[in-house]
Amino acid sequence: MKKKTAWMKGLSKKLVQQILDLEPERVEKIIDRKHKGVYFYIYLPSQSVARGLSICSITEAFNEERGLNKAAGRAVKAALTKKDSEPIRCNFEDFPNSWSKKQIAHLLDFAEFYGKKSKFYKVGTIMASKTEEE
Repeated sequence: MKKKTAWMKGLSKKLVQQILDLEPERVEKIIDRKHKGVYFYIYLPSQSVARGLSICSITEAFNEERGLNKAAGRAVKAALTKKDSEPIRCNFEDFPNSWSKKQIAHLLDFAEFYGKKSKFYKVGTIMASKTEEE
């Protein structure tokens, strides 16, 4: 059976090779243009899932390829370190004073939207066992 390669589109050659070196069972990407975000999942043979998330600021134009590479890089980092990292701010108080209320509201809206679908929305890099997902 031929392996699916659609997930490779838009990724740097270096990231593609790093992901292939992990020998994943499956790779999945979700590009959310409405909320300007990208989720990237690497399903590993060790029965764990490495996830990366990238959310675009409202002050920037959404660049799908850049977001995809950030999210994939964070997923690779999770797979290699076997740790969560890079928490996403989830309260108004967590943001720098230089951020506008509109910028903060955009990010919190994204987190709330994905929070309904996943308990992992508060982190940018995640390691989770497949049993935790169910």
